[in-house]
Amino acid sequence: MKKENRILALLLFAFLMFGLLGCSSIEDKIAEKATEKIVEGATGAQVDVDKGSVKVEGEGGSFEAGQDMDWPQDAMGDLPEPKAAVTGVIKAGAESCTVTFTEMVSDDAKEYIAALTELGYKDGMNIADQESLMLAGTKDDGSSVSFIYNITAKEGTVTYTKAAQ
Repeated sequence: MKKENRILALLLFAFLMFGLLGCSSIEDKIAEKATEKIVEGATGAQVDVDKGSVKVEGEGGSFEAGQDMDWPQDAMGDLPEPKAAVTGVIKAGAESCTVTFTEMVSDDAKEYIAALTELGYKDGMNIADQESLMLAGTKDDGSSVSFIYNITAKEGTVTYTKAAQ
């Protein structure tokens, strides 16, 4: 539990710092480097803050946040790339990856849930209400997915977990 709390604290700090750093003036570069050193000293993780993006790599995984990032296909198994802007990637070792996204319209979220169902993710929950769409399921091979979408904000997360070996 202690390791999980440390990772969570690190991720929350990185999100806060990402919101504060966005420009590329000399003062911002100095602030970026100072932030990197402070976080590295406090956590032991490697930190890179650059032009509005944050990358943190530690013993138990990594975190990256930015605007319109690449879909991490290597960490997302057979999941298709959603029609959305990827804004964050959190990897928990090689076992699990969570992607945060924005700018997804409701119809694309519904199509994504249908695609996940077609891939065989089932026997979990499938919820649709006025504010959100959610799907959680497991495939026969033991891999699992969780998709959560907020209709009003047009954003959400998709988490893929590899089957236990």
